[in-house]
Amino acid sequence: MQARPADPSQHRGHARGRPMPGRMTALLVLGLAVLNACSDPPPPAEPAIRSVKTMIVEARAGERLRRFSGRVAAATTAVLSFPVAGTVSRIAVKAGDTVERGQLLASIDSRPLELEVEGTRADLRKAESVLEQRSGVLRRNDELLAKGFIGEASIEQSRADVAAARSDVAYRKSRLDRATLSLQDTRMVAPFDGVIGERLVQPNEEVGAGKPVLSVLGEDRFEVEVPVPEVAIAQLAVGMPAKVTIGALPDLHFDGSVREIGRVAGAGNVYPVKVALVEPPSQLRAGMTAEVSIAASGPDEEREGFLVPVSALKPGSEPGRGDVFLFDSDAGIARMTPVRILSVRDNDAVVTGLERGHRVIVAGVAFLSDGQAVRLMATSAR
Repeated sequence: MQARPADPSQHRGHARGRPMPGRMTALLVLGLAVLNACSDPPPPAEPAIRSVKTMIVEARAGERLRRFSGRVAAATTAVLSFPVAGTVSRIAVKAGDTVERGQLLASIDSRPLELEVEGTRADLRKAESVLEQRSGVLRRNDELLAKGFIGEASIEQSRADVAAARSDVAYRKSRLDRATLSLQDTRMVAPFDGVIGERLVQPNEEVGAGKPVLSVLGEDRFEVEVPVPEVAIAQLAVGMPAKVTIGALPDLHFDGSVREIGRVAGAGNVYPVKVALVEPPSQLRAGMTAEVSIAASGPDEEREGFLVPVSALKPGSEPGRGDVFLFDSDAGIARMTPVRILSVRDNDAVVTGLERGHRVIVAGVAFLSDGQAVRLMATSAR
């Protein structure tokens, strides 16, 4: 049997069904290249703009306000007590009552002292009677001496008896005066117009001489007592003007002046300072919380400088020199500005080279450079 030749169509079909990896890879690479050639390159990433915290330069160092918290107190106060011991028989007032000068406030049992006054008065009368008797004897002896009936020794004894009687009368008078004064001291009266602050005892209570019974506060003058730290006390002086705000009266503002500066520091190294209020309102009460603002002084050279936080300074190449960054709102950049550092107060520095109204960057200056783009974050005034 003769073999038939193979069908060419069968060879072609077998060839189409066979994979051709090399040819497919080439086509894929070519397609990607065409796509890349037709797309635009991505734009470069924009640098991040730093947000900065700023403050507006406003007050010179000589105009700096220091603020202290304190309490309102009556400028005239008195803690009243009885000069004598006894039993409280009456208290005619209570805390908060308005009183007038000379008004009876309280009294103690006066009967023991009344008896003492009567006794000393009787002793005085007796002593005066003895003096009168001895004076009569002296007059008669003077007559007898003039007639020569008695000697000089007798008249000297009469004179000595009269002198002793006079001394006894003076002593009895002083005792009566003391007893009368003690009797008067059983009545407590208001020393001035004001209001009762505290009532410290009750009727029928036994009190010793000098024990506090009532406190009276004058309502004509008020002051604010504030503790001032040692770092600020040297900048204050008696007579400095002050502005006062009261927590309970937020809509009212008062003028005042420094009236007294303590010489000895108390707990926490603070000094007591009293600020007198000018024309306080009728609503003001002792014990209210207050805030006092005082323009602190300094050396003449520093008064023309401006205060900026120490955090706003970038150290300079020379002592007493530095740089700050000002925010340029038109260009949106930070501009480095040289300044002269006059002094450092707490967390602030007194510098020259700035002008009122400049906006100073106060944080993160170590990471800034001159001309760097920045964005405003917050503003405070100084």
